Amino acid sequence: MDSATNKPVKVFFCGAVTATVWITPRVRGDKVVEVPSIKFDKSYEVEGERKYTPTFFDEDLPKVALVAMEVYRFLKVRSVEPQGSEGEANNLGTGCEERTG
Repeated sequence: MDSATNKPVKVFFCGAVTATVWITPRVRGDKVVEVPSIKFDKSYEVEGERKYTPTFFDEDLPKVALVAMEVYRFLKVRSVEPQGSEGEANNLGTGCEERTG
């Protein structure tokens, strides 16, 4: 992804596992459609420097599945907050968090 021109629309975290969502306009036929693309990675630290890898251990898989489900909900499930509601927008009830890009 070209981060200089295309910022992620949402980032989901669960521990060191991250799912980042971009929406990219694409021409299909005679119209422009928005196509989501998702990147999964895991952060780790080496000598004080933060690094990222697309490789996961078996114990990471539940977290990968969790952020994948949250990405799916974000892309496919539509909801409307009642007016005056002060719910916690970033609390997924899973011990994970989401951030708007």
